[in-house]
Amino acid sequence: MLEAYFCAMLRFVLFFSFCLFFTGRAMATVELGKAPDPLGEFEFIRVPLKRAGNLVLMEAKVDGQLGYFILDTGAPYLVLNETYFGDGQVTERRVMSDVNGGSDTVNVINVTSFELRSLKFDDLEADLTDLGAIENSRGVKILGLLGLNMFLQLEMRLDLRSLALELHRINKEGATVAPLPACASSPVDFDFKIKNNVLLLKGEINDQKLTFCFDTGAEITILSNTLKDDVFEAVTITNSMPLMGSSGKAVYVLQGNLTSVDFGVPLTNCRVVISDLSRMSNAFGVPIDGMIGFDLLARGAMVLNFKKRTLTFCPIL
Repeated sequence: MLEAYFCAMLRFVLFFSFCLFFTGRAMATVELGKAPDPLGEFEFIRVPLKRAGNLVLMEAKVDGQLGYFILDTGAPYLVLNETYFGDGQVTERRVMSDVNGGSDTVNVINVTSFELRSLKFDDLEADLTDLGAIENSRGVKILGLLGLNMFLQLEMRLDLRSLALELHRINKEGATVAPLPACASSPVDFDFKIKNNVLLLKGEINDQKLTFCFDTGAEITILSNTLKDDVFEAVTITNSMPLMGSSGKAVYVLQGNLTSVDFGVPLTNCRVVISDLSRMSNAFGVPIDGMIGFDLLARGAMVLNFKKRTLTFCPIL
């Protein structure tokens, strides 16, 4: 059961990272998926979080439906569960490549309103997909994914240990009204890049500098299978497993433990999967060496200022 869930979750993570790589209107959609204007009367909002395994959930409302959404900076924009929004008027159908080179058709609908506490968005575009496998394995109703572009005009303060998220308004320079929270340890500051609604961080394994996609929806760390041998000296392989694409084609990926990866903050003993990330790199327009999510979130509180492109990390002592 656990292995079946792990395969489903891995396919889910990789598939939505590949959502930029499809025929027709692919890159145009990413460009059109610019950051929506945050509406509502607030300087900042504080949102309680819920854990479902290593997934981070929060309650929000879309077109009158209230329920849980996955915080997923690996998705470029809003994605909705077709189980609950399948009756919406489809404005477009996209043909996407899946993780193994097969294809999937994804419907697109328009969303009239989105509400998260006092924060509101109007007239959003959302992809529809089946999130049933994740719902069934975690036993929670999930309405969708909150993708990166929904936060690009805000500052995000995320503390998984306290299960709290704050979203702050920023001015044109990226400044907020409220000061940064105090850090009990020495905070670590580093820059990130955003390309095609993908958040990119620099990391290092065995003195090899790597580019990671920071995906808060990634329950496990993923490395490209094309990295240098020096990188894999830090990995202990435990087993291999088949990963099924939507077309029914399977490829095998390796699973193991990563001794250490350094983002300015060293992370140790991470569960890791080694997979082909070449299609993701093509979609992003930049070589992607890996994906990091929960393993970084679990090591401390962080402040992401999307205007300044800075991340301030407060490690857990």
